[in-house]
Amino acid sequence: MKKVSVALRISLTIFFTLLLFVPPVLAADHFHVFIYHRFGDARYPSTNISLAAFAAQMRYLHDHGYQVMRAGEAIALWRAKKSLPPKAVVLTVDDAYTSFKTGAMPILRQYNFPVTLFVNTDSVGRKDSLDWNELRELAKEGVEIGNHTATHDSLTAQRTNESIASYRQRLHRDIDRAQQAIIRELGLTPQLFAYPYGEYSSLTREVVEEYGFVAAFAQHSGVIGKDDPPFALARTPLTGSYATLNQMQQKLALRPLPVEIIAPADTLLGRENPPTLILEVLDPQLDLNTLRLFVNGQPGGMVQRDAQHARRIIVRGSKPLGEGRSRYILTAPGREAGTFYAYTQFWLSRSSRP
Repeated sequence: MKKVSVALRISLTIFFTLLLFVPPVLAADHFHVFIYHRFGDARYPSTNISLAAFAAQMRYLHDHGYQVMRAGEAIALWRAKKSLPPKAVVLTVDDAYTSFKTGAMPILRQYNFPVTLFVNTDSVGRKDSLDWNELRELAKEGVEIGNHTATHDSLTAQRTNESIASYRQRLHRDIDRAQQAIIRELGLTPQLFAYPYGEYSSLTREVVEEYGFVAAFAQHSGVIGKDDPPFALARTPLTGSYATLNQMQQKLALRPLPVEIIAPADTLLGRENPPTLILEVLDPQLDLNTLRLFVNGQPGGMVQRDAQHARRIIVRGSKPLGEGRSRYILTAPGREAGTFYAYTQFWLSRSSRP
């Protein structure tokens, strides 16, 4: 008995010693959100992904242990400052085209992946769009439904001679009409919102927040980190020229660059073009000298230290930004091998408004 007891003690000692060297499964404080529109519909290449490419992406997520979550589930954990699962990913689809049901859903079912669908309600039942019966079936199956306005008009376009008060009321009516249609037809109340075309301004963010949504998504590449504003959340498009497995892999290697925006207060361009962006980098260990600026995906522009503030940088493109949507992307090498920190600033310019 004495020999057995000694052997047992030795085994337990070895067991607990080994536990000290087992790397823990670390929880995450960030997650990736991808956005799709059409599936296997080559008539619209800029918003389409082939079924083969989509299947390859879903297989990659499955085979490499990514935790695919509904947007509402991930947002609830994130807003409560709770840890997210390691390798958390959210899949979203905008516009409720029929190819979502016929092309994407069979592949998603194969892996039992959840998905969030943002519906612009005026288009429901029109050509190439799902009808309410199809949306009811998908909702019963577990597809999460979000609000994408009724009209799918850009919310950033204030009309000529339209007062700010009238403009805000029009936006509210557009959002509310979609919300009431979804409540009436599907018997559920969306908690999440997606800006049409991913376009937002400080005013539209205020309107969406006032309406009572939990969070709102834009449409620019990035990773959602713990310090991001809940009503301007990044979603990485994987359509058109970005609709490849390689693009998904590159985006999954990104980590959030924690920053605080000092100026400007809005995404709409004013008189200054290219615009100046002033940021406070919140990670004290990040070497500011490693930061690089890309403007609309191309390297160039200025990243300058602020002599009066140790962790503040001044960023400006080298050429004026064009009409429509533009991006400043700041990157730096990540601490994990093969990863990069990234922050995307969205800009919107319009020479005229409808």
